[in-house]
Amino acid sequence: MGHDRSAISAALSSSAISAAKKTGNLPHTRLESRPPTPYIPLMNVHDRNLDGQAVVHYGDGEFVVLKPGRFVTCAVTGKPIALNALRYWDPKRQEAYAGPKEALQRWQESQPKA
Repeated sequence: MGHDRSAISAALSSSAISAAKKTGNLPHTRLESRPPTPYIPLMNVHDRNLDGQAVVHYGDGEFVVLKPGRFVTCAVTGKPIALNALRYWDPKRQEAYAGPKEALQRWQESQPKA
């Protein structure tokens, strides 16, 4: 039984490719031919109850969710901010802000009066 292993694997590969061509299940070979990846704001959002307020540690340019939740509260307005919309915070004060206007307001409040 002196079959050449490379010839067998080549035959299997070509038959698998021809079968994939018939069904249209060819793997994508170029990045531009791939379908777009859907946007998923929160991973495993359906795995657990995330209806409450999150506990977050704010760092420089990033934040870490310590307790899962859907939102944090703006330190200036008291409005809820969805985690996927959170863009403004102060790592020194550990505060979140709804937008640039609220962040500027808090910064101005913290400056010494001249």
